[in-house]
Amino acid sequence: MVKAPLESTGANGARIHLLTPANIYIFVTRDPKQRIELIRDQFSEWPASTIVITTKSQPFSEVDGIDLETIPLEIVHLNKGLGLSSLGETVSRVLSEHESTGKISLEFDILSEIIKKFEVQDVLQFLRGFTARCDRSDALSHYYVNPKAQSESVMNVFEQLFDLQVEAKGLVFESEG
Repeated sequence: MVKAPLESTGANGARIHLLTPANIYIFVTRDPKQRIELIRDQFSEWPASTIVITTKSQPFSEVDGIDLETIPLEIVHLNKGLGLSSLGETVSRVLSEHESTGKISLEFDILSEIIKKFEVQDVLQFLRGFTARCDRSDALSHYYVNPKAQSESVMNVFEQLFDLQVEAKGLVFESEG
């Protein structure tokens, strides 16, 4: 779990660090434009495959400086009304399609949103299954949450679920677990 505001220097530093060892990037995000621009700006070449799972209807309409037709990019659109099980099934399908083709780094930056939208116990149950599925695919999964947007008790509950918690402040990462 990466604890930092989503679009902060710390979160982006963690992203770069956690994407680097992989050649397949999967983003479960509400901000696909930012993720694609991060790849463009921070990496010398595109990964073998980039999959963006999002609810945005026109996720790259404002991206400049990238010919989207020339990069290996797949967009998976989610219905905003989908529940946690449908989200898990969609990501599981994407993992199944790509797990034998390379090393996967999966960013999940909608944790704060699902904590707000669903009951804590439902989110915990979802994340237990979701993280187990990522482990079976040998995916390097990283989950982003803004700790200031959650109560301390909610953060304590979710911290128990992850092997490692990193507080990303600027370019400094502090391990908490």
